[in-house]
Amino acid sequence: DIHPGYIHFVNAAAFQLSGLDIVSLRYPLMLVAFVQACLVYALVRRRNVALAALASVAGTAIGVIQFVDPTPNWYCLPLATALACWLTWVPRGDPARLVGAGVLLGVLTLFRQLSGVWAAMGLLTFVLLERSSGDRDSTPWLARILLLIMLAAIVWYLAVSPETEPGGVLLM
Repeated sequence: DIHPGYIHFVNAAAFQLSGLDIVSLRYPLMLVAFVQACLVYALVRRRNVALAALASVAGTAIGVIQFVDPTPNWYCLPLATALACWLTWVPRGDPARLVGAGVLLGVLTLFRQLSGVWAAMGLLTFVLLERSSGDRDSTPWLARILLLIMLAAIVWYLAVSPETEPGGVLLM
């Protein structure tokens, strides 16, 4: 998997702090899994505390089992969760909202470009829908064109990728 390299900084720091052992690469993963669990809990807590605890444990249980290989995408998941929390907690009118979302998206992309592209497509769609929710009189041509371009990119990716499986198509 091609990635920009932030994972190498994390791995080097893990080796520096925990020694040159392959298990050292799992410690940062466990830390970000804990941070992600806390973020999920905080995000769902307003609805129901028991549901928040269940969501927090479920997200960690599904992810931690797959920590056999410390790949960059495991760091993208907590960053995507942090992005969702940021967009939920920072008010719509705040100028720092989109700047913070861009910083989180940039860091996510520097761990793994493909995950960054997927997250950017989701963020762009969310922002366009949010901005156009009160605008019923105008025709959102630019938003529709961008959504069609993103849909075409996903279809192209699925068509040319040799690793495409039916379950992956369903998820996408």
